[in-house]
Amino acid sequence: MESNKTQSLLFDTNVLLINPDLLNQFSRRVILPQKILDELDYRKTKAEHQEKAQLCLHHIEKHRLKAVSTQQRSGSSRGNNDDIILTQALSHTKAGNIQLISNDVGMRNRAQAKDIAALSLDRFLQQSGEADSAVTPARQALFELLLRGDFVSLHQQLASQSEAHFNFYLSTGLTPLMTCIQQKKLDAIDFLLSLPSTELDLIDKAKLKITAFCHAAQRRQLNTMDKLLHAGANPYITSKGNNRGNSAILIAAWDGALNVIQFIHGHTDIRFSLNQADNNGFTPLIKASIKGNDSIVSYLLEQGVDIDIRDRNDKSALDYAKEKGHQKTVTLLQGKIHG
Repeated sequence: MESNKTQSLLFDTNVLLINPDLLNQFSRRVILPQKILDELDYRKTKAEHQEKAQLCLHHIEKHRLKAVSTQQRSGSSRGNNDDIILTQALSHTKAGNIQLISNDVGMRNRAQAKDIAALSLDRFLQQSGEADSAVTPARQALFELLLRGDFVSLHQQLASQSEAHFNFYLSTGLTPLMTCIQQKKLDAIDFLLSLPSTELDLIDKAKLKITAFCHAAQRRQLNTMDKLLHAGANPYITSKGNNRGNSAILIAAWDGALNVIQFIHGHTDIRFSLNQADNNGFTPLIKASIKGNDSIVSYLLEQGVDIDIRDRNDKSALDYAKEKGHQKTVTLLQGKIHG
């Protein structure tokens, strides 16, 4: 069954633990049964699901999503969780207005038996993420109004076109939000972030395959990064291009952007480890040592990062500093080792 953009979305626990950001992207359409909330609260106590479950709960709180419930008989058991979830959802809205997204075939079959549309996560993402992302003449016209800062006309256009949005890709492979970040169109960024329909965590289709948050980090736009976070952007999404796993903090370490690293590390809404690594095994310290970014190396050492971590080629930050001839970096690292 094709996706209907007016339907409430019921995300099963199994898909939320795969992609917590669904709660960000579709917060205005989410229906949240109490049983799902209970399952997430339980999963946060389990090591294998702790981080993702806590992210889900964070997004639920941030968007003030209210759990829906219905009176259950005292004899209800854990074996009836699927039925409880569906019953709680149906207590809030009619079957035809709900779309279930679940990777549990049994759950989807139960939903369909109750006339609830059901899709796997991959199928849902295919329909919702790519089918409606191409630039058209009408969207190009909206984008040009945005770049000109003609927000009065934009409000009029958006009011008259209920399906209009800015979640499309330009010929550059960037979304309008990413392009405005690149061009430092600060008023346009504020306008886009004010629209509930703006999807904040799309990945660009250009070379880097990164989010708007990472684009802002790459350009050292701390205010924009902060605004994106407050609007609900997910800072944990890493690059999907050739250098997979590259995060905002790793990008900053490579580029010598100490202020970005300090911003991320000190932000109360971000829980980034300074020892994280990309798919090459490069940590921020290794990246900064490769480039000889000594101010960053000093800062990271002050924060107590692990200097013994080795990448996929079995090289440490000190190995790279010596190899690249960054003598000051070598001195900083050896001082920590022998200190």
